[in-house]
Amino acid sequence: MYINRIPFAIGALTCAMLSACGGGGGGGGTSAAGTGTPQAPAPSETEIAITNDNTTQVASLGHLIVGNGLSLSMLTGETLVGAEVSTSQGARVPSLVELTFSAIDRALRRPSRTSASTTPVGAFTDSETVNCSESGSYTISGEAAHPINISPGDKSSIRYNNCVEQGVNITGTINIVISEASGFAESERAIKATTTVSNLRYSYESVSTSMNGTVQAYRKASSLSRGNGWVRSDGFTYDIQRGEVKSVLKSTGLEVTFKDDSFQTIYTITQTASANFPKLKGRFAVTTAIPLVQNSNGFIERGAVNLAGANSKLKLSYLQPSSNSTPLVQYQPDTNNDDNYEMQTTTTYDALTDSLW
Repeated sequence: MYINRIPFAIGALTCAMLSACGGGGGGGGTSAAGTGTPQAPAPSETEIAITNDNTTQVASLGHLIVGNGLSLSMLTGETLVGAEVSTSQGARVPSLVELTFSAIDRALRRPSRTSASTTPVGAFTDSETVNCSESGSYTISGEAAHPINISPGDKSSIRYNNCVEQGVNITGTINIVISEASGFAESERAIKATTTVSNLRYSYESVSTSMNGTVQAYRKASSLSRGNGWVRSDGFTYDIQRGEVKSVLKSTGLEVTFKDDSFQTIYTITQTASANFPKLKGRFAVTTAIPLVQNSNGFIERGAVNLAGANSKLKLSYLQPSSNSTPLVQYQPDTNNDDNYEMQTTTTYDALTDSLW
C-alpha cells in the first residue's frame, strides 16, 4: 500500500470547512465533544449568476470544490480517516477522494479473522476497537469470504465513537463493500468499492462539518504509487457550521479521475452541485479546462477549472510556485458568457478562505 504523510496544502478546504483559522465563527457553536448534527439551510437550486460583485466568492467556491475533490495526500490507511492538524493551517476535513481510499485501504488491512458461527460456512468476521490518541475510539469490523484474499462482496465498516485526535472530534460511520478485486498477490492491484458515509462529523472548537452520501471508487496501483483510478458520486452532502452560522454544499454529480506521473498526480474533475453559504448560494457546474497537477508537496502546480453559472462563468487557474514561494490562484470572470474575461485577479490560497462567509 502506498504511504504518504505529506500535509494537505489546499487552504480553502482547510479553513473553510473545518478550521482554527481566523474568522472561524465565535460563540454559541456546537462544541468539539457535541453529538448533534448541524442542520444547514437547504441548498439553493437557482443557478448562480456570476457578476463583478461576487467573483471573489465564486472563486472561493471553485477553490473549495477543487480541494474537496482532489487530494490523495493522506492515503496512509494507518490511522484515522483524514484527521490531521497542519500547524500552519489548522484542523481540516479530508477530501472526498482521500476519505474514500483511506477507508478502503484501512478495510484491506485485515487482522486475524476467525470463523463466526453467525455467518455462513466459509465466511470470516473480525472486529477491532482502537483507542484514539486523546479520547474515544473507533471500531473496525468486517465480513469476508476468505481470511486473507480480498473478494467481491467483502464488507467492512469503520465507526467513530467520539474519537478525538489532535483536537478534532469524529463521530459517525463509513461502510465499504468490495465489488471487484484482482491482483492482490501480484505487484499491481485493482480494487473497486462502494463507500457509504453516514453522519460522519468532524468537530473542532466552534466549527463542524457533517458528511452523508455514497461514493463509487476504483484504483489500480502498485505498492509504490497512488496508481490510476476514479471517484464518482451522484449524491454527497456537506453540512457546515461555523459558530452559529450554518451552510451546505451538495454534490449531485461528481467524477474525479487521477493518475500517477512520476512524483506528480494528474487530476480531472467534473461536478454539478448546489450550495448555500452566507455570501453565495445557488447551483453551478465545474469542469476541467486544463488537467490539475499536484506535486509531492501537496500543492497544485498548474491546471485550471471552469465554474459555470447562469449565462456566465469563471476560470480558476493554479500557477506553478517556485520552490520557496506561496502557491497562487488566478481567477477570471466572464459575466456574459462571451468568452472575453473582464478582469484577472491573482491571489494566494489563504486569501480565498473566508470569502464565502
